[in-house]
Amino acid sequence: VPSAIVLAGAGGYAGYWLAAGEPVKTFEAVRIVLLAACGFAVVGPMLMPSMEPTAVVRLLLLPIPRGTLYAAQAAGALSEPWILVALPVVLTLPVGLAAGGAALAAVIALAAGALLILCLIGISTVATLLLHLVARDRRRGELLALLFIILVPVVALVPGILIDSPDRNGEGAPRSREATPMPAWVTGGARVAQAVVPSELFVRATRSSAQHEANDAILPLLVLVTSATLLHGIGLVTF
Repeated sequence: VPSAIVLAGAGGYAGYWLAAGEPVKTFEAVRIVLLAACGFAVVGPMLMPSMEPTAVVRLLLLPIPRGTLYAAQAAGALSEPWILVALPVVLTLPVGLAAGGAALAAVIALAAGALLILCLIGISTVATLLLHLVARDRRRGELLALLFIILVPVVALVPGILIDSPDRNGEGAPRSREATPMPAWVTGGARVAQAVVPSELFVRATRSSAQHEANDAILPLLVLVTSATLLHGIGLVTF
């Protein structure tokens, strides 16, 4: 509850000053929070699984459509902490924009926020269902756990392996303080992530509409709609 109150206040504050055209560091902090929520929606089900698999076979004996069963399963993702963190932000940011006089931007931000939550639910649901699908076989589950234990330390070492220390050269002598250029695949991956990550699409749509460039918000909204549709389509098939 305290975290939700703080994030709600930060979202409203950022929206109000964003409508005034002022550079707001709070908005960048909100952006980081939403980006972290997208990351936790992917890895969270592996770290703290909470959406327990249901006895679907028994439920299929009842006259309930499978789409309804999937919707009930996906609705359980609303209790996930990464979604509970994102909800106050996407609800109060449009309120701040409206209070700042940007009514159209508030409507666009509200629509983009709803689509962002749908995408987060879809990501979390697909990750959870795939985990249950793999782990229901004991041997596959043990291999997945072993892979996860090995993969996390390796991923943590990758940046140090790919980028040399900026303080010393290969002979041990001090190196000049020039910025080390990032590999091309890193910068390319960052550009692709900005184009497809739901939180970045939400930020682009909100910022463009607040700057009175509503036409630039159309593409991020369309990508959010497409992403939500694909995620829940994959989730329904996996379910």
